Amino acid sequence: MQNQTQKRKEKPQDIHANNLQLLKDKIKQKQTEGCYIFYGDEEYTKNHYTNLLLGAAGSALNVSSIYGKDFTLEGFISACETSAVESFDMFSIDEPEEDDDGAFRVVKLYTPDLSVLSKKDTDQLLSFLQDLPQKTIVIFMFHTGAEETVLKNSFYKSVGEFALTVNFKREPVGSSVLITWILRHFSREKITVDRHVAVHLCQTVGNSMTDLKNEIDKLIDYLRFENRDVLQKDDIEFICIKSAEAQIFDIADGALSGDFVKSARALGIIRDKHDSELSPVNVAATISKAVNTLCVIDNCIKKGTPLATIAKEKKLHEFTVKKNASILTSRARDFKGKDNYPALAARLCMEYDQKIKSSRTNGYELILELLFKLSFAGKDIS
Repeated sequence: MQNQTQKRKEKPQDIHANNLQLLKDKIKQKQTEGCYIFYGDEEYTKNHYTNLLLGAAGSALNVSSIYGKDFTLEGFISACETSAVESFDMFSIDEPEEDDDGAFRVVKLYTPDLSVLSKKDTDQLLSFLQDLPQKTIVIFMFHTGAEETVLKNSFYKSVGEFALTVNFKREPVGSSVLITWILRHFSREKITVDRHVAVHLCQTVGNSMTDLKNEIDKLIDYLRFENRDVLQKDDIEFICIKSAEAQIFDIADGALSGDFVKSARALGIIRDKHDSELSPVNVAATISKAVNTLCVIDNCIKKGTPLATIAKEKKLHEFTVKKNASILTSRARDFKGKDNYPALAARLCMEYDQKIKSSRTNGYELILELLFKLSFAGKDIS
């Protein structure tokens, strides 16, 4: 009974994420016929498994792609009902042969515009999808940000009752799945990578597998040029493009650790990108989040809670807890030596948050000022 209750409470997007294993099983058992809905923010795995399904087509001639407003009910049904061919020789005068050996028709629908369909057309489409021709695969493809469409649109809810819906989620930064995947890529190229170096790569680049694969390829090429077969942290710092999260982490980490130069340099990189997602308000919010984590850990330590327990209870990485504990040890006083550092840092963040939102002064200049105060609080700068 308890298991049934837990199942009812599970979110649809989590159920869809677990369906990835069902997809793997279907591909392994070569039972790929049918309808699929693919969505989620991990484009790398989405494209990977789409390509595995395309392998059932045997030939590019058996694959049709329909995009957005190009969708018509007649065109889609025609694409599905066209017989699969084994091969086609452009220099041959013979007609393409029908494939009797298992080739599939694969039709990919990229965010199709179904708004033009009448109620009758929609019902016909649902009926057709539910009873597809033999050896036919239909894939509804949605890119990052389309989760609401898949989960709330009544048509896709209906399709989901008989289709396999898969949510391709990004693994958390530093997850064992992601680290194993990184190590496997280097291992194939006979390059030695310690696990902590792979974790550092993930923390630096982020958890997008597409971004990680690009940086892994660059590192492999660099090591070959250097005639080396062991990856070091310095190689990652030298070669890799840092994710926005990693760059903002450097801003907050530098300031809280008292390294103003590191913090200011990272802010300069963010500022020069002119990225709306990295606006002064968002950067300030990330700094405030780091300070809030520091305050939480400070409060737990004062209660005598062991560091490992703090990490578990507050769902933080042990490295983060240990790093903040070190900061608290070294940054215990404010300018006047009266307040503890977390209290001062929190007040500074609140003060500058208001300034950034209300002042006409350049937001990045205000953040630089905040970073200076956070970096030198408790230090003798005379």
